[in-house]
Amino acid sequence: MKKEVLFVLLAAIVFLTIIYQTKAENNVITGESVTGDVTNILVLNITVSGPPGLTLLSPKNHTYFSSQNLVLNFSVSDEEWIKYSIDSAANVTITGNIKFNTSEGSHSLFLYANNSNGLTIENVTFFVNSNQIKINYTKYSNSYKGESTDFNASSYSEIQNISGIILEHTSFGKILFNEIINVTDDADFSDNTVDLDNYINISLNRTYVNSTALPNFNKSATLTLHNLTFTNPRVLRDGSVCSSTICTEQSYSGGTFVFNVTGFSVYSAEETPSEDTPSGTISPGGGGSSGGSSGSSSGVLSKILPTKRGIEISEEDVKVKLRPGQVVTKKITITNNDYKKLSVNIENPRLKDFIIIKEPAFGLVPGESKEILMDIIAREDAKPDLYLGYLLVKTEFEEKQIPVAIEVESLKSLLDARAEILKEYKEILPGEEILAEVKLFNLGYTGRVDVSMEYIIKDYDGNEISIKHEILAIETQTNFIREISIPKNAKYGEYVLYVRATYNGEIASASDGFEVVQYKVTNKEKIFIAAIIVLTILLALFAYYEIREKTNSVMSIRKKVGVKEMIKK
Repeated sequence: MKKEVLFVLLAAIVFLTIIYQTKAENNVITGESVTGDVTNILVLNITVSGPPGLTLLSPKNHTYFSSQNLVLNFSVSDEEWIKYSIDSAANVTITGNIKFNTSEGSHSLFLYANNSNGLTIENVTFFVNSNQIKINYTKYSNSYKGESTDFNASSYSEIQNISGIILEHTSFGKILFNEIINVTDDADFSDNTVDLDNYINISLNRTYVNSTALPNFNKSATLTLHNLTFTNPRVLRDGSVCSSTICTEQSYSGGTFVFNVTGFSVYSAEETPSEDTPSGTISPGGGGSSGGSSGSSSGVLSKILPTKRGIEISEEDVKVKLRPGQVVTKKITITNNDYKKLSVNIENPRLKDFIIIKEPAFGLVPGESKEILMDIIAREDAKPDLYLGYLLVKTEFEEKQIPVAIEVESLKSLLDARAEILKEYKEILPGEEILAEVKLFNLGYTGRVDVSMEYIIKDYDGNEISIKHEILAIETQTNFIREISIPKNAKYGEYVLYVRATYNGEIASASDGFEVVQYKVTNKEKIFIAAIIVLTILLALFAYYEIREKTNSVMSIRKKVGVKEMIKK
């Protein structure tokens, strides 16, 4: 009985200690007068001690497409220390989220958090398969990346449904995509490559997404352009003023212009003119009043407009010789010779694995020239061969082709080859032969070696139309002339002679181009045509001087007759 009474008393004491109420009148609390009853509540906080709280957020039980810079992300509380281990390796102590590297295949990660009350363990199994997809985004993962999305930190399933993608160059601007995007779903799903470097461009006063190559990125977005010098900018789409149904301006301050777009093309900005003249056009009146004379306008235009319309390209072709792992930068200059602004797109349909065009789309005002840089790359696993194709340069009104020839030689070849088609064989008819001078140099093999020589004719679609083979002995160097036949059914167009020299499995090469034509002008015909032209010029000069002499004689006679008539009067 005594024990029961004692238990009741203790319970009452605890209850009274936790909740204690008093009634008071005219109490003063924190310097303010309070009228009425005040209830004071005493709250007792009771803390229960235990092991740390730990949640592993990343990696997940997914497949990742990069083994580099994977993110270990977690939340933790009440910990004294945190450690992790991958694939039963030694534990590594960390203090927060980290990035780590691993290898292809399946991996197990264990994360530990400990305090004096116990140990908490989280673990996950994840996979790495770099062949599943490759995302090229080096331009948005360097020191200028700003807030750019790190795609390698996401798994394959996550990038198929990713929101809030940001691509940024801190000096030029930013794209914030406002819709969910499946990054893997580009125009060519079969190549397992998404090339953001080549098809998205953020440069000074210019933002571009190639929505043909990346239809999945043709979404609404918020664009930011930095370092502008305008007072009152307006948005241009493909060089013309953007419709308010597509572009919505948000703000402009300190040279930073922010606006929304409903989909993608080429976006830039210009100063809003005081008189709303259509952007990218030339007024025939030269900006004068509408009452200006047509003769004056014509005179101005004859000085402004080039005689040759359309675009002009500085290079007729692009030729490069590389070894695996090498990179060569080439440049071409494109000039707008038209009288209106042009939107230019450069496409690379056949040689995407070799060529990265720094700025594949841009606008040109009349008379403007732009230098375009392209990196030509031979990857370390590139097979020695001749790779042919075209760069397509397109505007709204025309399309031009630039032939491209890329030779890849073996990395360790000690041979050097050169080939040149003789000048008179640069144009030939179907069924004829070409003559080429070939030079071969031994740069390091000891003694006399037998080299396998191949002479291959290719078109720019990569088709072989002729091949000739021989074994050639060389000690130091040799040069010789070779005759290669062209098939009678060869189509008219441009071709390349590809000379391949192989020794011990290592390949050196050389190439030169020629054209199969429908009709060839011989040297005799050229001389005959030149003679006719010269003779025609001489006859024209002779006729001119004859007419001039006769005219002078007539004028002289008329003057004499006039003088005589005046004397008679």
